[in-house]
Amino acid sequence: MSKRELVSRTCSWRVPSAEVAASLRPTGVGSRVGRRVDLRSRSLPVSEWPDADRRGWEEACRPGSRLKPGGAASSLAAVSRDDFARRYGAFLGFLQRNDRLELHRAAATQVTLPNVEAYIVDLKARVRSVTVYNCIHMLRRASELLASTTNFSWLAEIEKDIALEMEPRSKFDRLVLTGQLVEAGLTLMAEAQEFAATDLVRARGVRNGLMVALLALCPIRLRNFAALQIGQTFKEINGRWWIALPGNVTNLAGRTSVLCQHG
Repeated sequence: MSKRELVSRTCSWRVPSAEVAASLRPTGVGSRVGRRVDLRSRSLPVSEWPDADRRGWEEACRPGSRLKPGGAASSLAAVSRDDFARRYGAFLGFLQRNDRLELHRAAATQVTLPNVEAYIVDLKARVRSVTVYNCIHMLRRASELLASTTNFSWLAEIEKDIALEMEPRSKFDRLVLTGQLVEAGLTLMAEAQEFAATDLVRARGVRNGLMVALLALCPIRLRNFAALQIGQTFKEINGRWWIALPGNVTNLAGRTSVLCQHG
């Protein structure tokens, strides 16, 4: 039986139903075209911070040298520093929109109880409880990096109170069943065989569909999946395809782990 006949028999040469397509679409991800930007959530970039805050952040992020230690945030990963700056900028943006921002105050001195309480009220009107907690937690950490000698224990207590109120959103509605993923993968392969304009496009389509279907049937670590080699760890034995990984990549030293087989 040819590959084309096998794919045709399995998925009946049809595109996924609207229900399947909708379930495969990532929640909250999509084109930004036509979206309205919520100005209430705008975060001030570091370049627009009050001078003292901006200079304090630059000093906190200053890298160290052999003879001189770096700033308080120098040991953090760049992505962490960016996240702290974005959350602190969101607080400053709130102050600016509500005529509370004072441009000539010392670094982090605008993180006061009245300002934070008003900020929390604004957050609770727009976002979920987990996001409120994350915003206040990151605000406290950024403030400590900006003003390491200032005591922000009062803000830590507020953070703990908010943590008790958190109600994480259920993610069960985002689950996609194995059968749906397999159907989607096989459909990608069928469409590539039927409609691809070139051999390269066809090969990519078949590869992508095979990856989706195979991972759905055999959900292994992506690192191990990317390292599969036909004839080595992904091989045909007596008409069946096997994934067999050596023990040194599965924490089973000295043994080969047979993860799945399909025929």
